[in-house]
Amino acid sequence: VCIKGHALDAPLLCIDGRWTSASCAPQPCGEPPDVKYSRGLHTCANQDHGSSCPLLCISGYSPAGLSELVPGAYGDPEALSAEQARRSLRCVAGEWLNPGCHEAPCDSPPPSVANANASSFAACAGTQSREVCRIRCDPGFYPTGYPECVKGAWKSMHVARCEEAPCTDVPEIGR
Repeated sequence: VCIKGHALDAPLLCIDGRWTSASCAPQPCGEPPDVKYSRGLHTCANQDHGSSCPLLCISGYSPAGLSELVPGAYGDPEALSAEQARRSLRCVAGEWLNPGCHEAPCDSPPPSVANANASSFAACAGTQSREVCRIRCDPGFYPTGYPECVKGAWKSMHVARCEEAPCTDVPEIGR
């Protein structure tokens, strides 16, 4: 009688040739799903339709692979609520909708590198996991490697360097 995830809110009975009234209501959610790289979801059990439950991920992972939630960064409460919803499990008609725990981005720029342009580091905040920060070197230097973001932490710093550029042409010397 009802669509999936909904159930009658009262029994349908035929009394004196007429059906009693009932409607299809969304079902609550039972146990939360088993979310890889998550923790503490037992508190989400048995929630009503429309409820949400924060998705907590283990270190190196974040809900939906999103940057860390910074409350003051969203301007108004509605925008903050929308961001919190993107990071939560949601109960919809008896099923948990789940953004999943994915490798976390690097929320801050990598440590500085000698002879590198400082402004190029700021642009690397928010780099996704498994991507590199394309640092720019000061004039007269060239990059020999780049820092890589892996699960929210900067790696490969030992290869991130700005080396002095060699002279490639012979100078003209006046006589």
